[in-house]
Amino acid sequence: MKKRRKTHIFDKMFKQLMHLSKKAVIHFINGLFGVDHPLNSPVSYPGTEYVTPDWRRYVSDMVIIIRDCKYQLEAQISNDLNMALRVFRYGFEESLRSRSLADDGEITLPFPQVRVIYWETSRKTPDTLTVNLVFPDGTRHKYEVDAFKFLDHSIAELEERNMSILLPFYVLKLRKQVKAAKTGRRRLELSEEMRDIIDNLEATVKRSAGAGVLDKEDTLMVLNDLNQLYHELYNGYNEFRRTDEMRFEKYEHPIEGLKRELKRKAIRQGLREGRLKGRQEIALKMKADGLPAEKIAAYTGLSPEKIEKL
Repeated sequence: MKKRRKTHIFDKMFKQLMHLSKKAVIHFINGLFGVDHPLNSPVSYPGTEYVTPDWRRYVSDMVIIIRDCKYQLEAQISNDLNMALRVFRYGFEESLRSRSLADDGEITLPFPQVRVIYWETSRKTPDTLTVNLVFPDGTRHKYEVDAFKFLDHSIAELEERNMSILLPFYVLKLRKQVKAAKTGRRRLELSEEMRDIIDNLEATVKRSAGAGVLDKEDTLMVLNDLNQLYHELYNGYNEFRRTDEMRFEKYEHPIEGLKRELKRKAIRQGLREGRLKGRQEIALKMKADGLPAEKIAAYTGLSPEKIEKL
């Protein structure tokens, strides 16, 4: 049950991060697939639930459409021997939505571009997932999907590729070592190493925000998810709890600062809208009394053109 809960958290967090700002998602897709979509490209999310004729239900992790390009993402915390078949099935179902029928009856099925993201890996984790298709005439075709082994990439590389929205998952870096640790002293050493990782992650998220890869709301969500996943993975170890206060006293400050800034922004916006509405109401009353637009403008600060449109 505990393992299933953690898997659910990974899935939920991944889907949440994939729905951050359009700019952050386009940066991520460009970095993962090596493409170059403009940041003003339209982004959409088709449903990913498929029901077969025998009423079996399948749900893939994520499909993202940028402009006319379709990307399928599958995220895994561990190896799955049937992953290649699942990805092929999802891709086939997705291709049916975009199928085209020629005048001669020929059907074309455009499969989406696919990546499987492995948060953790082992020696058995493949670099490429392959399904061998053998047709009745003996011809063969390989359906191949590249695997992205997340923890094989450094924080600096993820930043360079503008894939900062995945940084919360980097707290997985020491999970296996912590589970295998035999002594409290070793776990304490790992907790100090984790503190350095978190400091690095926090600094990277801030740089990504400064570079325009993440907006303020994205940054808040990424930092919150980083905090949440850390506690989910390590809160059961005394050695990690002892350093929590010291570690997150500095770490949580930017989160609270962003919350306050967003709140102040909302208040300022509300005040501006309230003042504008008040001036418009005054202008309407003066207009109803027959005063000329130039005189109303002098009293309210509204332009004559806006007054005429009221």
